[in-house]
Amino acid sequence: MAIFAIVFGAILFGVGLPFAIIALVYRNAINTTRETYWISDGGILDLMDQQPDKLLSASQLSMLGDMSKAQARARLTKLSMFGLVKRFSSGVTPYYGLKQPLPDQQEIIRVHSSLGFEDLMRLFEETDFRITLTDLVYRTDLSAEEARKEIRRFKRDKIIQAVRDPRGKTSYILGPDYRDQSVPVEEVQPDPREAEDRLELLDLDVIEYAMQHEGKISPTQLKDWKGIEHQEAVDLLEQLREKRFFDVIENDAGYPEYLLK
Repeated sequence: MAIFAIVFGAILFGVGLPFAIIALVYRNAINTTRETYWISDGGILDLMDQQPDKLLSASQLSMLGDMSKAQARARLTKLSMFGLVKRFSSGVTPYYGLKQPLPDQQEIIRVHSSLGFEDLMRLFEETDFRITLTDLVYRTDLSAEEARKEIRRFKRDKIIQAVRDPRGKTSYILGPDYRDQSVPVEEVQPDPREAEDRLELLDLDVIEYAMQHEGKISPTQLKDWKGIEHQEAVDLLEQLREKRFFDVIENDAGYPEYLLK
């Protein structure tokens, strides 16, 4: 029995440690953002776009953004975790590049407490009525985490809805009650440049939630927790299952649950 407990504990430790490390890195990156916010997340994306090869290292950001190399590395790590940039390996020096091209720069929208409906509609009108997290971060002075909270708020109020292409790339369109007949509804086509599968921050949230609830989460729990549609919760959990983070089991009531591997 004691041997079983030791083996079981070692398995749990081995499964939970990587996610605990990810969560620790994420919290450190958020704190660093607050310490170095004289350059916004959108400003870092702009610096990256200004480089001849569209790549930026922590050393470059340290010099251009007037911060320590450790702070620059934390800022770039956070943007990578949010899916705004991707990491390129080059020996011992990693470089970071934009995950998708930046929109044409317009006037930066200054957000005082929360993004207003009129400002949101302005963003939609200037981006052909489909926006991404990158658009929101680049076109406002919001940090990546603040922009994500605003997206959650507008989704909860059913003003916007998420659409995903076959590769999991997420963008946002107006909800059914706010769509105008003049806005064309077109199928979301996959971006051929999105060849890599990555862990989005929302995925990390779901995994952390499951870790705090005996390693399990159901579509209903995710729906109630995130304030999203039931089918969206099912789709997200299925994507995590396909990425081999979860197995599907049946609970005592006969309904499906997702169990961390």
